[in-house]
Amino acid sequence: MQSLHDFMPSKRQRKRSFLQAAGAALAAAALPQTAHPATPVTVRVAAASDLKFALARVIKPFELETGIKVELNFGSSGNFARQILQGLPVDLFMSADENWAFKVADAGLSKPGATERGVVYAQGRIALLLPKRSPIRLDADLLGLRAQWASVHKFAIANPEHAPYGRAAQQALTAL
Repeated sequence: MQSLHDFMPSKRQRKRSFLQAAGAALAAAALPQTAHPATPVTVRVAAASDLKFALARVIKPFELETGIKVELNFGSSGNFARQILQGLPVDLFMSADENWAFKVADAGLSKPGATERGVVYAQGRIALLLPKRSPIRLDADLLGLRAQWASVHKFAIANPEHAPYGRAAQQALTAL
């Protein structure tokens, strides 16, 4: 019998898959602009903040290989979606929440002729981090956190109205 791990792509495969997907998306976003080769091509990207470090590794090699300049803007998926719906000119929207991408696509703001509402390029997970000096001890069932919750004075999550990780964190804390 195979374990679930046998079906999961390795870290290297996931990284390669993301890099390939990001490169393909950037190239596709640049296609309509390449009809006039004398004009420098710039692809405007609105990307979720959690992509900052991953895209930083992709952009320079992409620009060097293709000659296409990439203008990156990082922020909240929800804020970008609302701005795009109000006319923000972008060539590629990389949302951390597929529902925001669906709203943009459903408003008819996808690439002309696109048959998909978007492509999933990654899967995210939330994590709980504590300082080393914290008296709270974490375990798989979060019993240590539940027992010590009254002693928690500060915690931070992304804004649940704009960020999917914020919603996931809010749901996890509510369940706790």
